[in-house]
Amino acid sequence: TDMYLYAVDPNLNVMVDMDTLH
Repeated sequence: TDMYLYAVDPNLNVMVDMDTLH
């Protein structure tokens, strides 16, 4: 997932990663 999202909000990054996996 995009690193800038992780830098802004780790929790948001986790949700994005889960959405990307599906």
